[in-house]
Amino acid sequence: AAFAWRQRRAAAPLVPPDAVRARPAWGALVVSLFVGASLVAVVVDVPILARTVLDGADQLDAALVLLRFLVALPVGALLGGWLLRRYGPAPLAGAGMALGTAGLAVMATWGVGSLDGVGDDAVLVAAGLGFGLAIAPVNAALLAAAPRETHGVASALLVVARMIGMLAGLSALTAIGLRRLYSVQADIESPAVLCPDSPTDCGPYDDAVRQAIVEQLQATFTGAAVCAAAAAVGALLLLRHRTRTVEA
Repeated sequence: AAFAWRQRRAAAPLVPPDAVRARPAWGALVVSLFVGASLVAVVVDVPILARTVLDGADQLDAALVLLRFLVALPVGALLGGWLLRRYGPAPLAGAGMALGTAGLAVMATWGVGSLDGVGDDAVLVAAGLGFGLAIAPVNAALLAAAPRETHGVASALLVVARMIGMLAGLSALTAIGLRRLYSVQADIESPAVLCPDSPTDCGPYDDAVRQAIVEQLQATFTGAAVCAAAAAVGALLLLRHRTRTVEA
């Protein structure tokens, strides 16, 4: 608040007011915020899910599961830049985030026995393509709406918005997931009750805890899907702008 107050009164503000005054400019920041909030859930929680549901999976195995998403992300970014020659940023970013939303919605149904088939790999690839597809259109919408002399600071604000979204999203989605975890854990009997003869080696208790973790991650992915859907709707409503050539 103090920074904003100082900037409004400065003779040469660090962030010129015209940089994000147009609707597509500040709209791009809003979309980027929600993209970051949904993106962080995939990056953080897919490896945790892999460690939970895949028998014998170590950290390397979990990272390799996430790799399906990470490889598709830059491919989608390149594809999005190429498709901008034919389509506007609003429908392109909206379509990309709609694909990301669909992928997260499927992830919210994953449980024990998931991540071991081609179909699950396809979901990760599709989600990565969707998120990547939205990168170039959001940037293009911002630069087309911002004055040319403010392109540098406007681009920086876009990155800042995405990082804030990732931090806020990680905090909020983790809180949602933990609330679900604690709710499920409250109904789990202790090992001494479930396995009175061998409480230190209690398979039913381990299975119940694993299921609680799965439900925590499902709640997190559900929240991330809502954020991705908000990004898709925001892209369609806020990024429409009269086409203008963006000069470097």
